[in-house]
Amino acid sequence: MNNAPTITPAIAILAGTELRRIVAAEPTAHNAATVRRIGGLDIQLCRIGDLDVQLARTGAKWRLYLQDMTPVPHTTCDLWATAVSAPSVEWQRTPDGCLVWCEWTEQGEATR
Repeated sequence: MNNAPTITPAIAILAGTELRRIVAAEPTAHNAATVRRIGGLDIQLCRIGDLDVQLARTGAKWRLYLQDMTPVPHTTCDLWATAVSAPSVEWQRTPDGCLVWCEWTEQGEATR
């Protein structure tokens, strides 16, 4: 049985408008992206550029991903962790250093 909500045109228009607002919030940024999940569907809107930043949450577990064409400096990792209010986190990275990520669990946050 599929309990996913039906994506009506009204829901799609509201979600699309919100995605567009988020990506366009800083017009001077070289790139911007956002992802939204509606039911089982992931929707991503992005403007291509240098650094790709993605923040995802499943229940109380959060993940922050940073990706670039060159190795991501640790100072950039710290900046973005602070920007999304992440606690002190351990960063993982691919061997080339171009993709880094961290995850944490928010204490006291309701699991969805």
